[in-house]
Amino acid sequence: MEALTDEQKNLLAALITQGLTLDTESHKPSAQERQGLIRRLNTAQAKQSCDCSTCITLTLHYPADSEATLLASRPETPAPRTVLTATTQDGSALLLAHIAGEHVTELEIAPTGQNPVCLPRPEELVFLATLGNGAEVPTGAGQPANI
Repeated sequence: MEALTDEQKNLLAALITQGLTLDTESHKPSAQERQGLIRRLNTAQAKQSCDCSTCITLTLHYPADSEATLLASRPETPAPRTVLTATTQDGSALLLAHIAGEHVTELEIAPTGQNPVCLPRPEELVFLATLGNGAEVPTGAGQPANI
């Protein structure tokens, strides 16, 4: 496990700030919840959890939080879960930030083709919104976030 790099934190902050939920059923984090997720990135540690050589999959842990904090939700009231999404401007990668309660638990950067992906810069992200007719439209490029 290693601390997140500044590049990883900035990418995650952009995805948390502007990312759209994967589906309409998912919990949509409020602006306040998103800010809390970004603050917690400063204590996160990550490890590459896939060895396929084409994607980047980081599993995040929060050693500063006690186990009691991470497991605060009782089974009968599970922590809200959601996935925030973006893609790269060139369409070469799909990004997914998995969130459980107050923590980002995983970042996936998956190639849309056969070529391995690199960590994109926040300004290379595009956030898509789905219209009522199912068409996707870009909502804007990501901006680096100060964390």
